[in-house]
Amino acid sequence: MSLPEKAFPVSWDQFHRDARALAWRLAGANKGQWKAIVCITRGGLVPAAIISRELGIRV
Repeated sequence: MSLPEKAFPVSWDQFHRDARALAWRLAGANKGQWKAIVCITRGGLVPAAIISRELGIRV
């Protein structure tokens, strides 16, 4: 099975690094005012879980 031409493979390490970087940006942008995260289940649960863990809030 070949990858489509627009495929952009990402390693789990890179995925976690990018999700943590986004969480840090969100934390700095709103000074801890986030209460929850709403995520899309088609690929959004894992990044939402990483971000919520970093921010210390519920998914």
